[in-house]
Amino acid sequence: MDRDSYIATVSNCHKKKRTKFHHFQQDFIGGKTAESTFPELHSLSAKNGEVVQAQLNRKRRESARQNAQRRVGLAYGAQTHTTEARIQQTTQLRNRNSASVPWKRVIWVGFPDNPAPWNMKESKSLCTEILGSNREMAGMDWLDDNDISNLEYGLGSFYSKAKDQIKFHLGLVTMLIANSLSSVPIELHSWRWLEKQLREDAMGLRSHLTDSHRAPIPAVIILHCTTTKPSNLFDVCCQIESLPKELSIRSYPKASELSQDQEKHDWMILDKIAQSSGIVEYRFRPKTCSGKGPCLLHHQDVTVMKREHSSGGAHIAYQVEADRGYLQCDLHVQPAKKKSDPEGYHWFHQEYMASLNSSEFLVNIAMESHTEGLGLRGRVVQKVTTTRYCNKNILSRAFEASDLETEDCWGNTEEKLDHFALWIVDRLLELAHALDLIESLQVGVRLDIGFCHGSPFVSEIGGPYNAHFFSISGSAEPFTKMAKAVATSLLRYLGLLKSQQC
Repeated sequence: MDRDSYIATVSNCHKKKRTKFHHFQQDFIGGKTAESTFPELHSLSAKNGEVVQAQLNRKRRESARQNAQRRVGLAYGAQTHTTEARIQQTTQLRNRNSASVPWKRVIWVGFPDNPAPWNMKESKSLCTEILGSNREMAGMDWLDDNDISNLEYGLGSFYSKAKDQIKFHLGLVTMLIANSLSSVPIELHSWRWLEKQLREDAMGLRSHLTDSHRAPIPAVIILHCTTTKPSNLFDVCCQIESLPKELSIRSYPKASELSQDQEKHDWMILDKIAQSSGIVEYRFRPKTCSGKGPCLLHHQDVTVMKREHSSGGAHIAYQVEADRGYLQCDLHVQPAKKKSDPEGYHWFHQEYMASLNSSEFLVNIAMESHTEGLGLRGRVVQKVTTTRYCNKNILSRAFEASDLETEDCWGNTEEKLDHFALWIVDRLLELAHALDLIESLQVGVRLDIGFCHGSPFVSEIGGPYNAHFFSISGSAEPFTKMAKAVATSLLRYLGLLKSQQC
């Protein structure tokens, strides 16, 4: 192939994803890179590839946002249905999503949290501490020296060992506990391992999940990332879901839930739940402007701006009077000077609630089987009280009933707080369309709850695959209460609890 032909080939390749373009470079040059062969062409190609990929990402995010809005509308458009009909519809969806396939293997893939202060060694919300003197405690039989030594390769960022103390990332602890309760093997791998397995049409993964008789091994691949998200998270999930159905390989969570989580659409669902509430105190919601069209918060001097595709408190800012950041909504009185986000993401803003800075209650809930109604019910496992300061540092401690003795929480008790949290979970479970978006709700959830003049509201919903457990703050030693609850609920959902096989 001459130089002109090569240039024409690369030009056509711009229409494809950039990842495929790099793959083409390797195939054509046979080990060398296009950068070393035609440096001026590579520079132009890479730049054009970034522009095309950015445009594709923006279209994908906009499509996901519109789909989420449509699904929320559909979920509440059927309010005239009877309770029995909704329960039947929800039950059918749960049965379709969970243990419909006899899974034979679970693969957990973790992406490390960096940089500080979110890395496992420095963040108390992400880590579980285990002292050597406590290794013999009841309930610690899930951990042995072989487990620790096997973590040396590939998962070093998920634990640290010093003298008599071991620190584990909460996601890793959850899966170590799950391995002791599971009826099938659970493998632990790094994100790099998965990326390698998915190369060349996932030939590595196909081979890894094939038995000695060349039959596929049905498997669930759990994608775990808390604060720091890999840039290719959505693409990896979609690649797994696009594998032939006969391989019986699925990702957890699904791409639809990852999109819902990253697009921050849970406020729409929560608004609808509040509007339809028969309990007056549960109808309050902070006002939210979607960041498009006429601004719904034009009368507010201060609002909280949030960017989609963010986590861990990142990309949150205060809109103070004329400083509107990257908001694209239109002011009521005069047009605002708009600035576009340099990374192409969308921003929205919400009513400023001062009470969330002084006290916010993180209610961790695990799901259990139930013989009545929807067949599931939530159980409050632990509660954490947080205080946020202007420098965004978060102080956390185990919840105490006295934390509710404030002006905004007036008239509320721990019992009422639990009732509201479980009421929200029940309303979410009743929404079949919402369950398709938030499948992990059937495993567990973390609800961040605030109060305004005595009325509770949920500020955010966190799935068990990416929520901070605050184990050290919220539970006593050995700090594994929430991890064990999530591990048990996840295996129950997948039909892999040893007790389910008896």
